[in-house]
Amino acid sequence: MLRTLLSFTLVAALVLAVCSSAVAAPPSGFTAPATLGANLQVSGVVAAADAAGGQGAAVAFADRSGGVWAARVRADGSLGAPLPAAAKQLDLRDLSVVVTDRGELVVVWAALVDRSGRSAVRYAVAEPGRSFSGVRTIATVGSNTGATPRVAALRGGTVAVFFRDARPPSPSGLLRYARRAAHGSFGPARSLGHDGVFPQIQATPRGGALLAWAQGSQTRRALIVASAQRGAPLPGRPSPVAGRVHAVGLFADGDGTAWVTWTNRSPRRLATGAARRIRAANVAAVGPVHPLGTVTYGSPHAAVGAAGQVLAAWNRRGPGAQPNVQLAAASGSGAALGATSTFDAGGFSQTSPIPALLGSTPLVLFTRQVADATGAVPPEVAVADPATGEATVLGGAGNIGAPAVARAGAGLVVAWAARGGGVAVSVHG
Repeated sequence: MLRTLLSFTLVAALVLAVCSSAVAAPPSGFTAPATLGANLQVSGVVAAADAAGGQGAAVAFADRSGGVWAARVRADGSLGAPLPAAAKQLDLRDLSVVVTDRGELVVVWAALVDRSGRSAVRYAVAEPGRSFSGVRTIATVGSNTGATPRVAALRGGTVAVFFRDARPPSPSGLLRYARRAAHGSFGPARSLGHDGVFPQIQATPRGGALLAWAQGSQTRRALIVASAQRGAPLPGRPSPVAGRVHAVGLFADGDGTAWVTWTNRSPRRLATGAARRIRAANVAAVGPVHPLGTVTYGSPHAAVGAAGQVLAAWNRRGPGAQPNVQLAAASGSGAALGATSTFDAGGFSQTSPIPALLGSTPLVLFTRQVADATGAVPPEVAVADPATGEATVLGGAGNIGAPAVARAGAGLVVAWAARGGGVAVSVHG
């Protein structure tokens, strides 16, 4: 496998380049998009992550042939070449990436092992200054479609992964948690002892992990949080923080608190959303529940910054009397969110808008479709001021997937499937 991957690396080096895309001028401070792997047809979503040490970032993606790729983004915004992490993966799902504080690049995903339907959660590692060293398995799972692995870079080079292992035909499964020490391999994927869906994980300041998931029957799911202390093989006692949830999200800051978001669904009503601040410990939430109103598509996302600043964003209204989708955002600090502001997306948008904080400046990034002169509706990625709704296009997109956003130094990295092939990356330095 290693020899094959090295050969693949040499071939890829000859055909891949980082090149500028011909687009309109980006908004102030954002670079014109550069394309990683322009000859590759991107499949699925693009992933991005901050470096755990606070410098640089990473971008990862999969191509239609089952290849897995990742590239570093340096603190100055310059891009490294895309490195092949795996080839010919079957039905690859839920790709994610982290950069540890030791500089290791770790990519995790779920895929079929073979055509018989056997599945596994897999990973690959690239040491600083080196290529990926081959594909390894964290654990076999009952289904690659339901595993939904999520990964976090903890202190000291440790990486933690949280996923679901369901064994058909049984509808139930088990949540599992595994850790990998710096320059090592993942240890056993230990069971939390119960099932759950939408697993989420974030690093905590002291080297542990904060976990969230939805637990219970589909009509009575509760949002659960738990903390794993540094070096602990499993998280501690879980705590419920919301009831009757549908989809959940977890978004952490650097001081030991985080926010959870969720949607509630009813057969007779549109979905509604909510958000709440929590603490990175095995205790209940520490803030009030903030209703977010209607969520037409996707689920609410949040960005958490310095001094407890928080920005939430979601799709507020789909096209109806007006042809365009309405996006919404709410900002605040501490445990409080302010009033909701709503603005026109300027087109049709089916995926969740992604909030970001550039210092203290709030931004909302989203993918939209606007009819051109021929009547076609090619997607494009835009960035907006949530207070005014003023938006500027960053570049054309190859699909309607939400853009991936990460921090690099004091700036932002925005990545998405580029129109025509590869991944477009725009950096605000």
